[in-house]
Amino acid sequence: MKKYTALLLTALLLCTGCQAKNVEVLPEIVERENSRETGFETINYSTPENNSSSSDSSWTGDSWVDSSSYAESSSYPVEPEPQPFFKPGVWQCSEYYFYEFEENGTSGRIVDLNSSIEMPFEYEIIDSGSGTVMFHVYSADDESPAKARMISDSEISLEWDFGRTDNITYLPGITLDDVELATGQFFIPGTWRGANSYYFFNEDGSSGSTQSFENGTGVGFRYEVMSRENGFVNLHMGSSDNNSGVVISDMTEDSFTMIWEDGTAENFVYVSPLGANEFVFYTNEQIMDIAQRYYTGTTNYTTQYCRADSLNDGTVRIQLYDLGTHTTITSAWYTIDRVTLKGTDDMSQTEVDMSAYAN
Repeated sequence: MKKYTALLLTALLLCTGCQAKNVEVLPEIVERENSRETGFETINYSTPENNSSSSDSSWTGDSWVDSSSYAESSSYPVEPEPQPFFKPGVWQCSEYYFYEFEENGTSGRIVDLNSSIEMPFEYEIIDSGSGTVMFHVYSADDESPAKARMISDSEISLEWDFGRTDNITYLPGITLDDVELATGQFFIPGTWRGANSYYFFNEDGSSGSTQSFENGTGVGFRYEVMSRENGFVNLHMGSSDNNSGVVISDMTEDSFTMIWEDGTAENFVYVSPLGANEFVFYTNEQIMDIAQRYYTGTTNYTTQYCRADSLNDGTVRIQLYDLGTHTTITSAWYTIDRVTLKGTDDMSQTEVDMSAYAN
């Protein structure tokens, strides 16, 4: 019995020695343990016998676990996606001056609604630490350096190398289409009546045409608004080479005054939203023929002469007369609206309607 007891004690001691040997950690594993603080990998601890690529379990320091679960959690730090230097979207510099930076982080545009100018640009960050940015406005050959000073997430001060500073503010959820819609066009599209012609301003905000009261002839034109605040407009009447600088004053929704280069002031009144192809009116030449037919049809007499003068309210003053030896014999005076052909007989102070004699 004592013999068997001694053998049992010997076996127990041997097992204890094996267990102590099994928990000895390899120097290589210790070295990897010391690197845990770097955060670059997750460490699986294993015994020398199980330190192989085919091992299915690992020692955590407390218990054995399946090493496949560690394979899923082992990772290297993921670098965040690089963010554009300028937050994409619309940034406002002044009432009519805006920057728009694209999502790609390399392009955008500057829009000056005051002068109807759009300047596309590309840019690259030269030194993010100092905020040095190289802009290429209109062309890659252009080099316009600026320093961007971040005041806050929504405010940037752009200090251009040529001496100007643009303080821009981010407008969240706003597009330039929203800005242009809110700002509106300088001239409301449609028909405007001037002193001796109709001016038709197109929807594009930069072109139009004229038709004279006298005979309906006219020219096309283009224009640029140089300053909304001061009303400076550059007109190109008939040709892009023909430049006329005018000043717009006293502008309301339905009227404005245009001061031409020679100082002449011409008043304009909004007449209709219709454009040049839809708006119908009768010229002075047409109205004289109509008035003659009307007078002949109502009196059975045709005068020798007819004269028409345009008035500022959109009507036409018509005189039907004959020339005597030393005198002018007037048979009729009419004041007629050149659109409706309705008006008054100024001699009898009665209403007249000449529309039936238009054809």
